[in-house]
Amino acid sequence: MFRRLFPYFLLIVVVFALLTSCSTMRPVEFEKISEELMVQIDRIQDDYLSAMNDKKISELLTFYSITHGSFTENDSSELLVLFKVKDVPHAGGLDRTIAAVYDADTYLLKSQKTFMADHVSIQLLTGENQRKYILYIGSVTYQGYTTYSIELFEIEKDGWHSKAVSSETFTENEAFAFTNDTLQVFNLSYIDNAPVYDYKYTLYWDSVEATFRKEML
Repeated sequence: MFRRLFPYFLLIVVVFALLTSCSTMRPVEFEKISEELMVQIDRIQDDYLSAMNDKKISELLTFYSITHGSFTENDSSELLVLFKVKDVPHAGGLDRTIAAVYDADTYLLKSQKTFMADHVSIQLLTGENQRKYILYIGSVTYQGYTTYSIELFEIEKDGWHSKAVSSETFTENEAFAFTNDTLQVFNLSYIDNAPVYDYKYTLYWDSVEATFRKEML
């Protein structure tokens, strides 16, 4: 029974973690700057936005969340803003998300990256000097079978750089769930076309080394 219900539990955990990791939206305040932030998104860096050049950027994006922190360097005052892309076909990622970093004082765009999946989870991890790292977990379902992808990013002034999530080696049959700085790893298999998630191990975020470990320090 637990195996059958686990996919629903996993979805609840991911959604809850995403909501609690982002700053609370204040619609009245952010409405004034949302357009200023949105119009700076570089359409050339996203092939779908480039292909839809007959539409305004406001017709293509939805302002999703905003979080204050230090992303591109220590002690910087910046904003991480997530935009959801509207009405994307399955091939383009149903939950296509653009993550953009802005200067918190000038609202000028510094960097952006597109994430493509049916379900996109963007988590913030704190490293040394309170600098933030980005953990991306995505899942894509095709013909009833789901595959997961996971990446850890450090954002520098020259762009987003992928880092090793852990010294552990992940396989294409594994699934992931993140909450409270811990990463749960599962083996994903199917019985009669129904997904079965078998727990494998837990990884813990090491803020000093900026990676996940099996041992909690």
